[in-house]
Amino acid sequence: MSVRKRTWFTSVQRKKIDPKAREIAIVKGDADDWRAYIDRAAELLGIEPQEKWVVDYSDQHGRHIETFKLKKDAEAREAQVTVDVAKGIHTAASKSITVCDTMRHTTNHYTGGCYVGSQAHLVHQSSTQED
Repeated sequence: MSVRKRTWFTSVQRKKIDPKAREIAIVKGDADDWRAYIDRAAELLGIEPQEKWVVDYSDQHGRHIETFKLKKDAEAREAQVTVDVAKGIHTAASKSITVCDTMRHTTNHYTGGCYVGSQAHLVHQSSTQED
């Protein structure tokens, strides 16, 4: 299990950074290796990289990653996952079922809305009764 910081520049940021990195590389006499100067160019332009904290772990079902804005949140999640995996009770978020799915599986009379993103998917289940 690990917690690490991932940083990157968006394509919009890179459109501003790349020309400056090329310029620095030429001045340094290393025009072919301009990518080595991307971080320096961003710093000179005052452009901050995007940043997320990544929890990378394996459980009984394979490898998983989760991302967090704050390091403390990532570390807290790593601690919880470590305990849950050791107990054998961990279920990755990508493998867990939704409340709507639970309702579908536990009752044949559920008629309700299941909301995914901005689209509403209505579920209508009718019980079949023989007369």
